Amino acid sequence: MRSNVAQRTLGTVTPSYNLIAASALALAPDLRWAFALTELVGLALMAVGMAWFLLELAGPAVAGVALLPMAFAILPNQGIYSFIPGTLALSCSLILWAYLWRSGERARGWIVVVAALWILGLHPIAKIYVILTPALYWLRLKQWSAWKSPPMLRITLACGLTLGMVMLLPQIVPALRPPPSEIMGGLDLIGGATNNLRAVMGLAWDPIIRQNLLWALLVLGALLIAPRSTLAWPLGWLILGAAGLLGASLAFWLPGYPAELFSRIWVLFALFTSAAGARFVLAWVPRQDVSGRLLRGAFGFLLGVSALFWGIKYVPSVMNWRNEVIVEDVIRQQLAAIPSGSTLLYAETTVALQASLLLGGERLGALAYPMLAGTASLARLLEERHPPLVVLPSDTRLNSLAEGRSKRFTHRRQGLYAGTVSSFSVARNGGQSLQALSLLAEGQGEPIRWEAFDSAGNAIAQGQLPWPTSTRWQSIDVPPMAERVRFVLPNEAGWMLGLGAGTPQTGVLWPWTTGWVLSYGFRNKGADKNVHIEFSVRSLLQRFQAEPLLRYTNTADPVHSDAGGLVFLKTIY
Repeated sequence: MRSNVAQRTLGTVTPSYNLIAASALALAPDLRWAFALTELVGLALMAVGMAWFLLELAGPAVAGVALLPMAFAILPNQGIYSFIPGTLALSCSLILWAYLWRSGERARGWIVVVAALWILGLHPIAKIYVILTPALYWLRLKQWSAWKSPPMLRITLACGLTLGMVMLLPQIVPALRPPPSEIMGGLDLIGGATNNLRAVMGLAWDPIIRQNLLWALLVLGALLIAPRSTLAWPLGWLILGAAGLLGASLAFWLPGYPAELFSRIWVLFALFTSAAGARFVLAWVPRQDVSGRLLRGAFGFLLGVSALFWGIKYVPSVMNWRNEVIVEDVIRQQLAAIPSGSTLLYAETTVALQASLLLGGERLGALAYPMLAGTASLARLLEERHPPLVVLPSDTRLNSLAEGRSKRFTHRRQGLYAGTVSSFSVARNGGQSLQALSLLAEGQGEPIRWEAFDSAGNAIAQGQLPWPTSTRWQSIDVPPMAERVRFVLPNEAGWMLGLGAGTPQTGVLWPWTTGWVLSYGFRNKGADKNVHIEFSVRSLLQRFQAEPLLRYTNTADPVHSDAGGLVFLKTIY
């Protein structure tokens, strides 16, 4: 976590990507459009890179067929459908390689220098792609003796020059220096290789084979039963080289990210083998015999299965299976109300710190607890800065769409969606009385039914709660001796958006100080899938390994607000 925060605060390893992200943030009207803009640019570059490279490598027919399995590829740990620095570096590298393949001996060294310099500024993995560039160019020249030809020397010198510049520039320009971090990993021939190999075995079946049957069957056919012409130059050499790189990558160990380099190189292996699979298909498709008809039918069937898998399972998952729910306008207002000159203490940095910096928190000081935990600097800095608030994400289990792996095309909100959640209960759990229970709901249709139980499990009260058409709090007349209240939700498009004890506090949606336990279950799922959430400040901090910050919270009145998806806790300062 210290390395993770260091990358975000003390320097950068992706200056080219930072330029793109900053441009998108400057051009777009809000964060969603900035995200959409960069995602579309990333998809376009990946498509152009793969298509152009395969076109130059093996012709339009092979490129067209090979792109079909790649369109549905869900590769382990590497979303080629998502715009991130690593995949962008691969996209630009493919474009560079396509240019070299097309130009042959006419390739310009200065174009390689400019392109490689840009690529090396995108992500550390780009160093491997730039080192591979002369090897790919050598294959393009088609002669073993080409390694000493002027074009080969020119391209090799261009790649070496840019690698040297990238190593030298940070020493001259401090802003380009990477953070003092070991996040980049290193060689570990025994322990690292063992852990990587174990991770690869876990990755193989589900992400590589089951989730992309089209690719798996094409490759199996190309490698096992297709004629040797399928692997004719240069595909055979490319596949062999990628396989060798996969094996060598197992010696590289990145703490916390097993088989990371392996999964990145796997994208290239998948691309090359897809081209081999395309040649395999094209060898039989024109034939009118039984084998040709069977292959066409199998190809069409697998293409349909892959498309259905994406359309039915994966597309909704991109929408719903993200746990954090951030309400931008609310967080902007919360941050704007904090006096300038204040310093915030972030108990978590991947979501809370980055969301705050993008929504107005850049004008405030920031202390990153994951970076300071266990150091002598923590207590000293807290006494110097006196941060009034601790910031951390809300309990992600409150996002019922993500917890239930919902496939509905429903706008994500923090709360329990009645179309997915069948029922929920609130148990006292030795905490505050349930007598003053209130519910924040919104929806329409059949009412919510509730029933209260005593400590022996006997029903002692019941009632109904109508859905309010607009979001508002409703109190429930729960007997003082109640230990648990169970709510049954109709299968309607309604939301339970908050729980309260007593008079609801402005900006606070959940009862973090009550000690209550919220449990909910899903429709058509067993009790083993039920979710349980304990409402206490300690439990919330524990979720982010930040329990030591409990000593710095205002125990008498700890919760400032939580309505935007981030929880702001009051400190002793």
